Amino acid sequence: MKNPELQLLIYGKDLKGSDVSIDYAGINVRQVYEVENPNYLFVDLYFDAALRPGKFDIVLTKTVTQKKGKQMIGAVIKTTFPYELKVRDKHPKEINSSDLVYLIMPDRFSNGDPSNDKFADMADPDSDRNNPFLRHGGDLLGIQNHLDYLSDLGVTTLWLNPVIENDQPVTDEGGTMRSAYHGYGFTDHYLIDRRLGGNEAYKNLIDAMHAKGMKIMQDAVYNHIGINHWMMRDLPMKNWVHQWNEYTNTTYRDDSVFDLDHRSNSDFLVHQNGWFVPFLPDLNQHNPFVAKYLIQHALWTVEYFGVDGWRIDTYQYNDLEFMNQCNQALLDEYPNMFITAENSVKYATSQAFFVKNNLYLPFKSNCPSPNDFVFNSSIGEA
Repeated sequence: MKNPELQLLIYGKDLKGSDVSIDYAGINVRQVYEVENPNYLFVDLYFDAALRPGKFDIVLTKTVTQKKGKQMIGAVIKTTFPYELKVRDKHPKEINSSDLVYLIMPDRFSNGDPSNDKFADMADPDSDRNNPFLRHGGDLLGIQNHLDYLSDLGVTTLWLNPVIENDQPVTDEGGTMRSAYHGYGFTDHYLIDRRLGGNEAYKNLIDAMHAKGMKIMQDAVYNHIGINHWMMRDLPMKNWVHQWNEYTNTTYRDDSVFDLDHRSNSDFLVHQNGWFVPFLPDLNQHNPFVAKYLIQHALWTVEYFGVDGWRIDTYQYNDLEFMNQCNQALLDEYPNMFITAENSVKYATSQAFFVKNNLYLPFKSNCPSPNDFVFNSSIGEA
């Protein structure tokens, strides 16, 4: 890849104080970061021109003091993590104005595999098609089984609601208990939800779509995670998410972001750092470890699954400098990648601020395309 650097997040009990080594041609361990939580290490790697695909071990070595009889002796503990660098074989296909994009909520489309409808060990173990607020059992195989139907409709690109694991409990929303079937509360960035079929089902769907000349756009969520995310049980550091003395919700007021001359700093901070809802913690993208974790996940997703485009959720609630970094990282590696942002605003001037524009403002967005909420609002008013 064009960027020869990679930051690994390593998680395990009492890793603080460990030396990190990798014996593999082309990989250099540049720096090891210890953070507030001793169960985490962040490791910077550099790949040189000699690097080739293959498997290797990441070895953590730590000397600890143990009591043996009446003596205290040093013992060396080694922990090994297997790792693999795969051959790059994904080539995103350009999405443009000639495409017909069709939005599907996977849980609500078609049930291709009833065996994955529910799992007793998940926080929300139920599935009930008779209840409009619970999961219904739709999955990725169900979509794959209907690609011919979608193609006959003229669909060339699918945009799916987020497919990443949402191991969230049901939550009280408006007086009803609701499942997270919408997909916007991630609990493990590197797992596709089992109830949708898991990682292999997503790869199979995308491969089948590409074989038919179709494309796929992933719904990306950078602003927040689910309250049940595995990191929330053991945060790497206190400022991994925005925390307040008492629960603070975002104001949902976009003018506090783009009205640079008149906004108050307090309004801006609450809009940006307040939580979207009580069960979606707001990520602190000013934290460089958070930013890199999110950016690298985006790149990994394209490489591992072969997605063709990127739809960014809740764009205006993110740190916009971070979003510029993330967009640029994707475009550096995939110059023709289609990136579009959800900006739920009413006015053209507001929408222009969040994408590439000719406005004379100190902040310049590099986002190529908005979801056109202004046009959408105009249709409703008409």
